[in-house]
Amino acid sequence: MKKFEEISHTADAALRVFGENKVELFVHAVEGMFHLMGLKLELDQEREISEIELSEVDLESLLVSFLTEVLIYVEKGIGFNKFDIKIVDSKLKGRMIGNRINSYDIQVKAVTFNELIIKKENSILETLIVFDV
Repeated sequence: MKKFEEISHTADAALRVFGENKVELFVHAVEGMFHLMGLKLELDQEREISEIELSEVDLESLLVSFLTEVLIYVEKGIGFNKFDIKIVDSKLKGRMIGNRINSYDIQVKAVTFNELIIKKENSILETLIVFDV
């Protein structure tokens, strides 16, 4: 199973993201977003660990909040490549582990709700995420 694929989208950037469960879908969404950005981490530096706890009205809102939270850290120069998170209903809690950012090519300004619906197809979760770049 592939993690994500870039989708052609007018004026913005979009990803179709896949996961066998909620956590995998959310982690693949971050990996895809970082791929779109061309983000590179300084892997030889000391690890950064950040606690995260989010609660939303539905899973789609939780995904947008999660990606937005990750983008806030990107603005502070920190990117993540390991996630120890749990998702129950529309609540997320855990830790994000990463490093300082070395560089990135494209800045993602925002994660949008445009066309965002999480659905299950053949036991695989799938969603389309549109990013304002």
